[in-house]
Amino acid sequence: TGRISIGSGDLRSMTYLAKLLAAFHRQHPRVQYEIYSGDSDGIKERIEQGLLDMGLLLEPVDTSRYQILRLPVRESWGVLVPEDSPLAQQEVVTPGDLADSPLILTTRELMRREMIRWFGPYADRIQVAASGNLPYNQTQLAREGLGIYLVIRLDCAYDGLRFVPLSPPLESGTVLAWKKTEVLSATAAALLRFAEKYVGGISDHPV
Repeated sequence: TGRISIGSGDLRSMTYLAKLLAAFHRQHPRVQYEIYSGDSDGIKERIEQGLLDMGLLLEPVDTSRYQILRLPVRESWGVLVPEDSPLAQQEVVTPGDLADSPLILTTRELMRREMIRWFGPYADRIQVAASGNLPYNQTQLAREGLGIYLVIRLDCAYDGLRFVPLSPPLESGTVLAWKKTEVLSATAAALLRFAEKYVGGISDHPV
């Protein structure tokens, strides 16, 4: 019995976590789950406030205050562009393709630094049109042509938009994190023990 509160962004690794929770739930059917949606910074803040037991965080992220369990999922970055955009006809997009074009980026500072590194010699030609912390709103801006949206690949389709992967590839890992100093409930602790075994049992076969 009990309730477990978990934070997560819009990530493909949430599909993996959902399978993990479903497997745990089959063994503990009376446990309830409360899922909070937000970006990694907002999730960490709520963990610090004691409002969440744990969170699914997109790297790069500062986890010095947390215990972590790395999930065997890689999040792949690309761009969302209108279907009539010339970029939509390409198999991949490169830093040169995006130079001097209006871009829609994440507000997360650590992730933006990763993007700047990806741009390499084109970094001084980044033109930011808008930024935000969750995909849905930025997707609307991209659909209206405000900018090219740099975003992770999600298991969903957006009407009027096409996802094009980056080249060279840009990928991010994900971790399940909880406070080092926090005394977890028996229910949350049981889930983490289960998760460690679950991930260890199939981590050789990333999704």
